[in-house]
Amino acid sequence: MNLKLFEDKKLTLINDYKTSLESNSTWVSIIHSIDKNNLYLERAMNLEIIIKSITKREITQLANKYFNGIYFSDIQLISE
Repeated sequence: MNLKLFEDKKLTLINDYKTSLESNSTWVSIIHSIDKNNLYLERAMNLEIIIKSITKREITQLANKYFNGIYFSDIQLISE
């Protein structure tokens, strides 16, 4: 994955999130999620820091964990 593309995608996520915070429905969703999942409001308020801290290595590890050969084999079997 191209580093510039990766950083651009993170910036897009951050900007989309900031824009969504202008909507009441976003706040309702945040509050509901915090209550349902026993989270803290600070987590939602620090999402920009969280997104900025994500590394390409972490994305690669996540992809390797969830999108291994077995996963793709299962998808092919289900779609037949």
